[in-house]
Amino acid sequence: MITTNRRRRNLGACDCCRARRTKCDGSRPKCGTCARRKVDCIYPEVPSPTQSRVEIELCTIRDRLNSIEKLFSSAQQDRCCLVKQVPAAIPISGWGREQNGKVDELRSSSVPYMVIQNAAFMELVGLESDLARRMTDAERAMVPTPYPLSLGVRKFFSSGSSPISALTAFFNKIHSWYPILSLRLRDKLFNIGDLPKSASERCLYLILVAIGSLAQYDSLHAALRERPDAPLMEEALLLLPTVLLESGPTALQCLIFLSTYYLCLVKPCQAHDYILIASMRAQNLLKSASLNPEDQELIRRALWVTLLIEIELAIQLDLASSGIWTLDNEIPLPSWSQHVDEVLPSPFSTPVDTPGRPFSSPQSPSQLLSYFLAEIAMRRMLQRCTTSTRILPSGKQIFARVISTELELQLEQWHSHLPEYLRFDRYCISECNINPQLLFLRTQYYAYRASILWPAVHQVMVEREQYDTTLLSFCLEFYRSYNHFVLSAVACIPQCLPNTWTLYASVFIITMAALRAKESPGLSSIITPEILKGIHAAVQLFEDAAELGPSLHTMQGILAEAVAKMSRGISP
Repeated sequence: MITTNRRRRNLGACDCCRARRTKCDGSRPKCGTCARRKVDCIYPEVPSPTQSRVEIELCTIRDRLNSIEKLFSSAQQDRCCLVKQVPAAIPISGWGREQNGKVDELRSSSVPYMVIQNAAFMELVGLESDLARRMTDAERAMVPTPYPLSLGVRKFFSSGSSPISALTAFFNKIHSWYPILSLRLRDKLFNIGDLPKSASERCLYLILVAIGSLAQYDSLHAALRERPDAPLMEEALLLLPTVLLESGPTALQCLIFLSTYYLCLVKPCQAHDYILIASMRAQNLLKSASLNPEDQELIRRALWVTLLIEIELAIQLDLASSGIWTLDNEIPLPSWSQHVDEVLPSPFSTPVDTPGRPFSSPQSPSQLLSYFLAEIAMRRMLQRCTTSTRILPSGKQIFARVISTELELQLEQWHSHLPEYLRFDRYCISECNINPQLLFLRTQYYAYRASILWPAVHQVMVEREQYDTTLLSFCLEFYRSYNHFVLSAVACIPQCLPNTWTLYASVFIITMAALRAKESPGLSSIITPEILKGIHAAVQLFEDAAELGPSLHTMQGILAEAVAKMSRGISP
């Protein structure tokens, strides 16, 4: 084989050797030739290669991951104890120290994230930038309906109302959302002949029966007209000062289910007040070294419930924070416990004849735990990265296809890991034999997917005639996700009593985004009759919501007016 010795050009040669065409050994700071000649040795700067579009996208993702890692590492260094000091005033709840930057981002970012807190989004859809604060003030200013005097809990029992039926309704329809009661306590609640003697157990018993008495009705409107809960809550609230002096898991459960009670009444601010107290109480209890394994598991579950409730309420309204989200990496996930998750007593399985509402058969403990873990995973995804954007050198935020693909992949992986009884068809909305937890997860799935695709819609709206036509496919997927979301929410709300307010708020905010985008010249071509059907389904959903509270009344009025303008061909 013939070989040739071809002289290779030394790309690292200094300027002097290059000019004299002599061999340069590349030594730094001065090569051998320049050292012998006693002349200055200067090396040319090597230009960096131009990055491709894909490399720029990957660098953006890498920078985001590095910033997230820095946030978590700095948070861990600052946590010398489990509970951190809560800032004096934080406008949005659900985030702790590292989430405060996210709060500011939501409120002031140029990308109008689909939350009521975001001023840019409110201006985009033609609403006041302080709508969240106004709705919070309206909820706070609403005078609560006083409980009838001298009713007493005895009158509830003597009127023919069955506490066992109410408890069964509670466990069938409410407890599956927040499985924090132990087997021992559930046995005791079903088998007591009279009210418990302990203040915390008595208070908890009354709260659970009150919630169950609401869940027995065929509709929330009917329950609010009759108010079977009134005498029970009258006595439960009298016990609350004593309960606050106790420090066990039962007292903590009282606070959580008080929050749940107000969620069922569609009173988000009152529910948030009690969940904040529960959050701080749970964080303190978890620091105790004297807890037995059962109590530790119950308190861990209670912490996750407070986290889920707090963030669901505070993402839209102007509310304070307990800082509990900073602990999501430190709180162990719920796990199987013999005392908490064994088979329930037979009275639990007694169906309640509730006309108008399909009966939800009790789920097994493993199914309850599976849903709980699935909901925690979904909330973590929503909390940590909900927008697929990148920042140009000019500072402008635009839609990032690579990040969008990554987020959708995470969502599909979450769906693929769901157990069979919670897995849903992502491409077909079917209402046959669907349990409430599946309905809620499915609704969250479509809301999350719409959030991923929303920046593409916004970019087309902003760029008008100069938009990138390849974005239209993403915009079409946004509207498909929106349609599935609305149809799923319509089926979900009647069966998901504790999530009523948050579901209505999500329907309102995403529908306002869909309405405003529809008026954009670049998007009018992709609007189909099916999309318009979804918008009208959202308006119809709100027809009876105005009676449930001032914030929902405000949303209903805004949505009805926006759709009326759409029908008349008037832009927002």
